[in-house]
Parts: sequence; C-alpha cells; structure tokens
Amino acid sequence: MSTQALLRKARKLADAGDVAAAAAIFEDVLAKFPSNKVARQGLAALKAGSGPGAEPPQAAMAQLQALAQRGAFADLVARARPLTQAHPTSLGPWMMLAQGFHATGQLDNALKAIDRAAALAPKDPRPLAARAQALLDKGEAQAAAEAAARARALPGAPAALALLEARALSEAGFGEAALAMLDTLPTGDALPGFHIARGNVLSTLARGREAIEAFETARDKTPGSPDPLVNLANEYAKLEWFRAAIPAYEAALERGGSPRHIRLNLAIARMHAGAPDGAIEILEDLRTAAPGDEDIILALADAHWQAGNMDAALAALDAFLTQDPANLRVRLKRGELSPPAPDTDAFREIERIANSSAPPGAPRPAGANLILFQSLDKAGAPARAFEHLARAKAMREADHPYYIEALTGVVREVLSLFDKGRVPRIDATPGGPRPLFVVGMPRSGTTLVEQILSAHPEVHGAGELIALQRAMAEIGWHNYEIGQEVTEPALAQVASFYRAAQAQVPTDRPVIVNKTPLNFLWAGFALAAMPEARVLFMVREPMATCWSNFSRDFQGPANGFGNDIGNLVRVFRMHEVLRDLWREHFPDRVHLVDYDALTEDPEPHIRAMLEAAGLAFDPACLSPEKNVRAVRTASAQQVRRGIYTGSSQAWRAYESQLAPLRAALARRDETF
Repeated sequence: MSTQALLRKARKLADAGDVAAAAAIFEDVLAKFPSNKVARQGLAALKAGSGPGAEPPQAAMAQLQALAQRGAFADLVARARPLTQAHPTSLGPWMMLAQGFHATGQLDNALKAIDRAAALAPKDPRPLAARAQALLDKGEAQAAAEAAARARALPGAPAALALLEARALSEAGFGEAALAMLDTLPTGDALPGFHIARGNVLSTLARGREAIEAFETARDKTPGSPDPLVNLANEYAKLEWFRAAIPAYEAALERGGSPRHIRLNLAIARMHAGAPDGAIEILEDLRTAAPGDEDIILALADAHWQAGNMDAALAALDAFLTQDPANLRVRLKRGELSPPAPDTDAFREIERIANSSAPPGAPRPAGANLILFQSLDKAGAPARAFEHLARAKAMREADHPYYIEALTGVVREVLSLFDKGRVPRIDATPGGPRPLFVVGMPRSGTTLVEQILSAHPEVHGAGELIALQRAMAEIGWHNYEIGQEVTEPALAQVASFYRAAQAQVPTDRPVIVNKTPLNFLWAGFALAAMPEARVLFMVREPMATCWSNFSRDFQGPANGFGNDIGNLVRVFRMHEVLRDLWREHFPDRVHLVDYDALTEDPEPHIRAMLEAAGLAFDPACLSPEKNVRAVRTASAQQVRRGIYTGSSQAWRAYESQLAPLRAALARRDETF
C-alpha cells in the first residue's frame, strides 16, 4: 500500500475513533519517512485529542449513533471500545459501549461500562437510568427500582423515568407502591406509555378489568400505535377472555405490529378458544417463514395434540429435530407426547439429558426423568420407573417449593368464615349462561365428566377456566393469601367478574361447564355469589387419586403439591374437608360424583349427575367418546377412548414404593 493510501486509512480510522490503530499507522510512516509532515501533524492531533478531558471526534460519535439505530450492536461494541480507551474521561463512548453490551445480552459488562459513566457524571441521570434498565433485564428488580429512584431525584431527570421505576417496583412485588407512585404523578396522563405502564402494574395486582381500562385509554390516545392493542390483547388472554383477545391481536396486526410475535399469540389464543384448526393455519404459515423457531413448532405440536391429531403433532416435532437434533425443548416435548420405548436410541438420548447438568436457563433434567418414568412404566419396569419419578419430583420441589402452610392458613380461614355464618348469600339471578362447576382433586375424573356433560345439547364444555380464581383475586383472595371481608358487595364483584368472563366463552348454549379441579377451594363462594350455579364434586379412591397426581408432571405453582407426598396428602385432606363443608351449606346445589361407580355402571350415575345439574337426560351423554371437541388437559387422549374401568388400580404396580403414601392416608385422625 502506498504512503498516501496509508495516510488516508489512518485519517479514516481517526475519524471513526480508532485512535490506537490510526496512531500506529502514522508512527509506521514516520519510522520510514521522519520528515513526513502529514504523518507528524496527524499523530500530534491524535495526542492532543486523546488526553484527559478530551472529547472524541464528532464523526466517530455520529458513527456509533448510526450503528445503534441500525441495530448493529456487535459492531457498536467493537467501535465504542477503542473510543473509551482513547477518551477515558468522556461520557459518550462509555454510554454507547454500555448500550451495545446491553443489546447483545452482556449485562454484566454493560453494568461495568455504566458504572464508569456514572463516575464521570454523578449528577447526570442517564447512567443511573441505564443501570436501572440493565438490572431489571437481569432480574434484579428491587435494585433496579432503587437505581431508577436515584435517577429521578437528579436535576433534569426525564419524567418518563417514573414508568421505569414503576415497572421495577411491580416486578419486585411492590405493585401497590408502583400504582400509588403513578397515580400521584402530576403530568402522568401526558406521558407517552403512562397508561400502558399503569395497566401493566394493575395486571400484576390481578386487577384485570382496571388493567383493561388503562390499555383501552392508551389505545384511544394513540390510535396509530399497535402497542396498546398488544397489551390489551395480552391482558384479555391472561384473563382467558379469548373472544375479545382475538380481534385485539388482529387489530394490532393491522396497525403494523410485530407480525411474528402477534401472530404467534393470536394462534395460541385461537387454540385456547377451542379453535385449534385456525391456530394450525397461522402456525403453519409462521413455520414456513421461520422453520427454525422452536416456539412456533412447540405451539404447532400443542395445537395438533389439542385437536386430537397426535400423528401430526409428532410429525411436526420430528421434522424440526431432523434439522436441529440437539434442541432440548423440542426433544423433551416429543418425549412427553410419545415416551420412547426403553433401550432405543431415543430413550438413551433422554437418559443422557436426564443425567446431564443443565446450564442456566436450559431445561432441567426433571422433565427428562419424567419421560423415562413414563417409558419404563409402560414397559412394566416399576422399580426403575419409580427411581426416575422420585428424582424428577425432588427436582421439581427443590426448584419451586410448594406454599403448603400459606394454603393451610387460607383453608382454615374459609372454614371459619362459613362455620360462623360470615358469608352472606346473593339471591338475584341475572340472565346469561348458567355456571356448572366440576371440581375435585386433579386426576379425579373432571375431564371425563365434562366430556359427558358437553355431549348434552344444552351444555358447553369450556375446559379449565381461571375465571373463578381471578374473580376471588379481585377481592384479595389467593391460594396463599387471605383477602378482604366477604361482604355482599364483594360477592357481587365476584359474580360480576365471573359472568363477564363467561360471556367471553364462544357459545350460545345455556349451561357452561368449568372443570377446573382446584375450584374446590372457592366453590362455596361461587355458590354464595351466584344462586344459579351448581357444583359437581368428584370423589375417587384416595390411593388412585394421589398416585395419579404424584405420577403426573403438573407444572406451575397451583398443582405443585403433587411433587411431595406430605404436601399431597395434606391437600387431599383439605379437599375432603371442603367437600363436606360445601355439602353442609349448599345441600341442594352440590352433588357428589363417584368416579369408580360412574365408570363401572355409567347410566344411573349420568342420569343422577344431569338431574343435579338441572338438565334433562340425553342419550348422547352415554357415549362421550363421540363428542368431538378440543380438550386441553392431561386427560385429552383418555377421554376420547370413552368410559373405561381399571385406571384406579394402576398404583398397585408401585405398592411397595408407595407404602409411605398409604400410611399417611390411613392416618384418619389427622386433618391437615
């Protein structure tokens, strides 16, 4: 390269902020040509502009800004790093370097760069604001809230920092404080994003209807933006108001929202609304556009499974694994839907995953151990099977300890309220579909009973709706928290929420079945609030019920009691006590359904069940396997087999391993 070309390259590097590389070229030229004025002046200019307090060239900073705007964050890091070395006391390069690190997921490096920036400008709110955002994305919400609060206290801090602080407070578990702060902002309503931020806080507080109002306000104030509609649709979906969620997602797409993200959520909403075929159509289009997207393929498999097409679900997963055989999530989903036979290559691959130590964020071996249990159980190897089941359950409990003492406190308070007559009754019965609750322990036959009922021409089976739990949450009651006094206005609020949620169910049939098993906790409140409601309470042999819970992978906090024998027995006792309580207080509105008697002699029990539900007998209910509908629970495949017997004896293959469970259930002198 000629000397002139080298000098041009050095000037370009200097303009881009790469002072070290430019200086090296100038020095190389001077070593060969000591009298070269251009090289000497260039080197002098570099030294003059890189001392303490010197600012980088404007062209270099403009280039960093351009990289950030294009989303070229890896290049941003590469260009910003030498600028921080050449101009260590300049705020701008450090902030740009932090932005690049943050955007590329290097949060610890981002925080180090932010700390250097904050030391240079302790009264500038920008480094603290950047620190708050990085901490929030790192999962350290409380520290993020403290950083945002410090930033807000500095002169010139933008008002929008309050929204960041509110989000951090909410994620740290201080939702009420976040809401109070937002509601006292003098200029809050004028802030872009204020109503979305407020809606998100209300959502975390389980105040869903208020969250919807906030998102609707945001939608009306920014008619061209898809963001309020996406938040609104997400809240509808969270409440399981899919009839409203689906058009909101569609409207967000019309406003130009992220097609992949919104269309995936739209497909999932359609799936949960009982329209898996509509979901499959969207997901197939998404798969064509992004064949390597695991979220899409997992949703597609679920949609096929829900529609009853297991072959299509497995084919979708197999096609993905052909291209990406090491994908853990897809591999485990494939194993869950169809556990491989022992001593096959697929079995050995799951075994390898089960024995590996998962890196942070990767699936833990618990799921793999459960697949191995199912494989060995089906193959008739109970000793080996139980070893994997016990390992999986211990992992699940270690990862997410169940809040048994908190639940115990809630149940005792519920018993006290009803025994002391502190729960009023509402007599008014408005129009609309009649709620029919099917409750009991999970795996006690609730799905079968819903399948039988929904074969009736007047009944719609809505699956496991969260509407009653959400209605109770609106008055402060949760599985782990005692709420406000249960007054007539409070019960009216419960009824109002439940009926609004029921209106979102896509049916015109006069009776809607909600078969969420754990509603046994709240059934009495539903009966007190809605005089038209009825409850069918499932009864099943204790060992069969508890074994079925222990041997299934119920993920999520509500069903976590199934990971520990002691917790499982205590919850079983609670469900028995509450069953007796509801029968005592609502004898004409609570009907017991004996699962084993139902499967052994269906017709008389189906007739009694329909009569208790206020329904005339219909012969279609005797053939539930002919009832073609989407089923979203672990019993989806079983109910399509029709009514069958024998499942209550499955635990006997593990009789020796289950001796502690049997002994605990035999201690009838204990309650919970």
